[in-house]
Amino acid sequence: MSLRKKSCFGIVFALLFFVSMIVLILIDNTMIRYDAAFYKRLEVEYANGGIDNLSTGFRGWLFPFILSIFYRIGMLVENEYLGDWLMASVFFAVTFSASFYYVSQMLEIEQSDKYAVCVGGGISGIIFFIFFRGLFIYPLSDFCAFSFALLDIILIHDIVKNERRQEKWKGVEAYIAGFCLYGVYNIRTIYLFLFMACLLLLTIWQLCEKKWKQLALTLPACLAGILSCAIPQIKLNYRLLGILSWKVPTEGLMLKQLQWGISWERYATYVGESAQYDSAAMYFVDKIGQNLLDSAGIVEFSSYRQFIKLVLSHPLDFLGVYVRHFLNMLYPIYPNQYIYDITKDKSLLLILFYTLCFVAVSAFLYSFKPKRDRWIWLGMILLPCFCILPGAVEIRFFIALHFVIYMYAILGFKDFIVRFWTNRGKYIAAYLVGFALYIAYAGSMLGTTANGIATIN
Repeated sequence: MSLRKKSCFGIVFALLFFVSMIVLILIDNTMIRYDAAFYKRLEVEYANGGIDNLSTGFRGWLFPFILSIFYRIGMLVENEYLGDWLMASVFFAVTFSASFYYVSQMLEIEQSDKYAVCVGGGISGIIFFIFFRGLFIYPLSDFCAFSFALLDIILIHDIVKNERRQEKWKGVEAYIAGFCLYGVYNIRTIYLFLFMACLLLLTIWQLCEKKWKQLALTLPACLAGILSCAIPQIKLNYRLLGILSWKVPTEGLMLKQLQWGISWERYATYVGESAQYDSAAMYFVDKIGQNLLDSAGIVEFSSYRQFIKLVLSHPLDFLGVYVRHFLNMLYPIYPNQYIYDITKDKSLLLILFYTLCFVAVSAFLYSFKPKRDRWIWLGMILLPCFCILPGAVEIRFFIALHFVIYMYAILGFKDFIVRFWTNRGKYIAAYLVGFALYIAYAGSMLGTTANGIATIN
């Protein structure tokens, strides 16, 4: 990368970092609840005694470790929250500067002006912050995991596609990729599917290309990286559970998620006044799914076989359930993540996101080419989203999808304007019809909440 390009990335990184820090300092949030409070507790435990001081392995060891590093920095000025904001701002700035650029090249989003890609990353980052600011206000693991996932995919891509990279450096990349692959699973266990997919891709691609020597170097290096990152979790599991295992203990969470995902179209957490909504758990109820469970007499799944049997007995009903899950993830209407007011006007957020999605879909379809490579890498980025789809979905689980939408919208906006200008009638008609359907479904979704009804305005 040329010095001028590095300077461009440096400027965008600095702008995103300082914008994030300024906003977070001005918000000055010290109210930590639920998942965020759990992570905060682990952060303090790790900072005050290392891994041997962690009271649970349920959230893994790596994210508490990362939090603890920044916690110590914050405590240098006696502010235990400053470190959380620093960490969030660093991951935010890296992701929408360097990672954004490499992913855009990987997905072959045509841009002759590399500086435009750099600036586009900054704009996408600001838009992302508008819709998902709660992921930075609170010490939550979702964006950190996503950042590591992108790094994994970028490293695997460079190993199998970059012919100019020396094999010894590919070995180093493979070790880092392996460390981060286990790390991203350790932070959010749903990334286990990405973990397995990346290992298979690394192996099969090099086998198909007959790069025997490179495979003999990169695969052991990757496995060594995985083992290096897993050792602390193995030690933690042995101390707390008396077992030698690299797995993150989840206490049967996946089966519970599958059951909740049938009953609920969407889940959120409410922290406002009880007069407006009388529970912290904000369920968007799927009456069809709940009826399927009731008819089968299922209170709790006892095995994956029981779940599969139920799905196969009602395939179209389950298709509808999971399509509704996906559609609900296209409504980022509560950017704070923890909801204080369910009646707050959502119209500007809905209009902005729908417009971005409309531009992104247009840009995606216009640039559609049946190239093998692009679809593989796009699939890898979105794989965790599709894997969590059968569970109790929360909008924060789908930030990878939103990252891709904003990328296509911003980088494809210039060409979209040219196409729009030459076909104004068709584009306006398509936009208005789509918007009517989008808003109609928004009302339907908001009407499914278990306690209290929210409106768009």
